[in-house]
Amino acid sequence: MRQPFADSRSGNSRIFARLGCAFAASVIAIAANTALLSAADYFHLVTARGGLLSLLLQVARRYVTVSSIYQTYGFQQAFHIAVGIGMGIAYAFSLACPRGSAWRRGATYGALVWLANACVILPMSHQGLAGYRVISFGGMLYFACAHTVFFLLCAVLFERFYRGHSTRNNAPSSDVRGRPCVLFSMADDCRCPCTPETSREEACSGAARRTTRVIES
Repeated sequence: MRQPFADSRSGNSRIFARLGCAFAASVIAIAANTALLSAADYFHLVTARGGLLSLLLQVARRYVTVSSIYQTYGFQQAFHIAVGIGMGIAYAFSLACPRGSAWRRGATYGALVWLANACVILPMSHQGLAGYRVISFGGMLYFACAHTVFFLLCAVLFERFYRGHSTRNNAPSSDVRGRPCVLFSMADDCRCPCTPETSREEACSGAARRTTRVIES
């Protein structure tokens, strides 16, 4: 009777660990991104910053009177940081465990979000495709670079933090649903537990040796 409760506690601890690592990674990443965009503001380089907030305010004005506080610099910064943290947490629970490097996953996630912003959000806010009506080519390029820095940092730092947590607690890495990651062999249907200390070859070769000893005995 204790096993279901133990599994529940273990699953909850993995979820909280993933949340904590995602929060820490996204805070660092959004700080770097905000610094880069603030540097652009300092040099009077207009970027696509604030496109989502502008769209939301345009939609809200159709139905209610929007307070001027939502257009202040402080609120825009807070909204930008909150969205960045939300995207970091969404990454941790959607794309953080598939095969491939964290760099590739971060670049893929960033490209998808950039396309959504350039092709949907900015045109809907009357700024044109990628904001070409109000942004220079240099501003577009700079924004794309700052945007990519955020997603790469978020992916790489999350993987580093989560691996460190798993290693300290001597626990196997887990997928987005909290289940242990499984390594698959191309030659055999080998499913070997993936731990931070064990590579694919070591795990599968160890399982093969154990199977051989059982057959010989």
